[in-house]
Amino acid sequence: MIQEIKSEEFAPNVLAFDLSGEFSWKMIFQIKDIVKENLMANNNPIKVFLRIDRLTFPHTNADLIFNSEEGKKYYTHRDNGLLKKIEKLVIVGNSPFKEIIIGMDILMNKLSLPFEWNESYFNIKDYNKAIQHINK
Repeated sequence: MIQEIKSEEFAPNVLAFDLSGEFSWKMIFQIKDIVKENLMANNNPIKVFLRIDRLTFPHTNADLIFNSEEGKKYYTHRDNGLLKKIEKLVIVGNSPFKEIIIGMDILMNKLSLPFEWNESYFNIKDYNKAIQHINK
């Protein structure tokens, strides 16, 4: 189950999520819906913070999962440019950096979210440093 992290640690323009338990498609689309609602409500750029762990993210089977029948039905239309207003994505987790990047690249492309192969967007394992980074 996805859980939005509400904490004073985060700046007001940061949407933070904790993906705990088993990964499911519902989690990803819940995040997408929450992000879209926030963008429509205040029309300001936001930052997205995801806390994940190795067990909850389909890093090694990402391509297989995104090409599955379950995945395909969600990608029949593209979003308008609203989600391009996400200005930073930070991920904290215990997966190897490269695995998360490959998985997130596929994920962001499929969800029409901006994504850059830029190590500064990530702080793996160090939760406090990641929070500092997203708040900049």
